[in-house]
Amino acid sequence: MGTSALTLRASLRTECILARTLREMDSWRDVSIWQSLCDENVAGAPLLRVLEAESEFTPALIARLRRQFDSSRISAAIELIQARRRAVGKLDFAARCNADCGGVEMASSSRCALWKAERFRDARLRHLPILDLCSGMGSDLKSLVDLCGEARVLGVEHDPLRAWMARGNARTRVREADVASQEIQSMLSDSLVHCDPPRRDQSGRVWKRGAQTSDEFELASLLGWMRRSSGGALKLGPGIARELVRADDVECEFVEVHGTMEQCVVWTGALATHAGVMRATRLGRESHSRVGSPRAVPQAEALGAFVFEPCAAIERAGLLGDLAEELRAGEIAHGLGLLTAAQACDSPWAECFEMVGAIARSPQEAVAKRSAESAQEEFRSVRVRGKALDAFGGVDRVTKSLACESDGTLVLHAWRSGAKSACVVTRIVG
Repeated sequence: MGTSALTLRASLRTECILARTLREMDSWRDVSIWQSLCDENVAGAPLLRVLEAESEFTPALIARLRRQFDSSRISAAIELIQARRRAVGKLDFAARCNADCGGVEMASSSRCALWKAERFRDARLRHLPILDLCSGMGSDLKSLVDLCGEARVLGVEHDPLRAWMARGNARTRVREADVASQEIQSMLSDSLVHCDPPRRDQSGRVWKRGAQTSDEFELASLLGWMRRSSGGALKLGPGIARELVRADDVECEFVEVHGTMEQCVVWTGALATHAGVMRATRLGRESHSRVGSPRAVPQAEALGAFVFEPCAAIERAGLLGDLAEELRAGEIAHGLGLLTAAQACDSPWAECFEMVGAIARSPQEAVAKRSAESAQEEFRSVRVRGKALDAFGGVDRVTKSLACESDGTLVLHAWRSGAKSACVVTRIVG
């Protein structure tokens, strides 16, 4: 057996031992344990300092710590540190957040949470209280408090541990209650409401996309809650079919943050500033947002000198037809998403690439057919639509074969053209 195989086996064995060790610590979700961990005045703080200095948590390390600390406290401390590490780049309070890994994964990024909170702040019914239903670990709640004030905002969370986390992260009131209870439902009509329904079951599995978002809350029920409120914002996964949420009385917004699709927000009532339409939003160093209605995408009669790759938010919102018209472009193939035009155009909604080679049936042939002037330029990446590169070993293998570099200027585009693959070398414009 080779060295790499032995290393892999050892790594897998270590992971199995660590997982078994952590499973034995079954009381780590006790709120009192987390309170002690995050209080510098009690014995939990030294444990955090020890673990924060470690890059990985091996069975040997855990065994050593169990001589000093009880198992549930160790497990909670590991969960907290891993959650804070995962939150870096997503939450602007990552270093001090109180969270578990699942809470960080499902939380809105600070950038997106702030974007939504601005609409609550600027709503015409700004005198109304704000309810944050299913607060989780409190990312959206924190932004609502920061922009709208603590006095207006109330978080609601059924899970005691997550309620404690949200309370500490947002520095505001959080009520431990079932959001479907009569007590909470009676408050909807006189409130602005943000709701982030759970999208995982108790075993941690993600619920299926579609009309039912969870075992507890059906989409129809959730939309009903939002419509009964004075104004609502229902947070859903970015993969939801827009046909399921599109209606004349709501505004559906697909939000992309730093190039990654993050969520779909269904706005209702006073918060639906453009009811009956779709909205695409890009958040990053700059913010861009536009509204429109899905329509047919014009098809290109021939491949032009330039290729455009639209951002994900435009495609998810169904606004590719509007963008194609702006760019004077057409879709290379029906349903593909890639556009082509005779002239370059600068747009925040699409990346522009100049063709520097002829269409080929394989990556190798496309590289061979690139222009002489681009022969000395390096590749930056490979962009593929569908399964166009499966026959050539997949995207990773092709990327490796091209020795892609972050400062490269060329991109290999690949897509399906009928039953065959089409590949072409392009240069990044701008």
